[in-house]
Amino acid sequence: MILLLLCIAFGESEVPYFDEGRLEFDYFSDQLLEFRKTSQIDFLWVKPGFDLSTASLKYEAWPTATFIGEDADGRDEDDQNLAITIGTLTPQTLRSELLHRIKFSPERDVVVRGRVCDASTGSEGGKYFVGFGVGQGSVAVDLKFCDAQTGELLVAIHHRIVSGSNFSTSSSKYNGWLKKMVKSVASKGFDALYSAGTKPKQDKRPKDSEAEHVDRQKEDEDTF
Repeated sequence: MILLLLCIAFGESEVPYFDEGRLEFDYFSDQLLEFRKTSQIDFLWVKPGFDLSTASLKYEAWPTATFIGEDADGRDEDDQNLAITIGTLTPQTLRSELLHRIKFSPERDVVVRGRVCDASTGSEGGKYFVGFGVGQGSVAVDLKFCDAQTGELLVAIHHRIVSGSNFSTSSSKYNGWLKKMVKSVASKGFDALYSAGTKPKQDKRPKDSEAEHVDRQKEDEDTF
């Protein structure tokens, strides 16, 4: 509701709809963040001036995944197991890759949190039909860096990878992206990446949810 009131205040009629509903603004903040798209990150927000090299990073364990988005109801046990793997390996990979690539001079403690928004192993047989999108797997995650003392949000990331080839799995494609993302952050910095980013395009809301969305929006406006 707070986000909707902010949208109204800024002249927007609704909370932006990104990544088929997988990006939930209120996971990151009660403010309407201005996400940008970069070469390595689908949706990025950075507090102006934040320098990762001044942070002493503490990594929290990821929670059990609750799938989000238009395809969430279609996930199975294999997809749940994939989410567990991603949630376990991401903090470990981030820690090792960042330590390898960045010389830290810590000035404050920063907590790194994350979650799996969606995960699909896809279909190995279907991937033979490359170009038709058949059998593709995917992984969508949220990452946020917060000041350990104040809780202030410093960096927000939402990203989804798609594996549509027999030469990769959802897990390997995601791991490859994670390492490339860290390399990009290490060489340019979060702030520079965000400054060079572009405004992401919204997805079209599913027709069967539009009426429900309008009703909920009207209720919130009446309350305001």
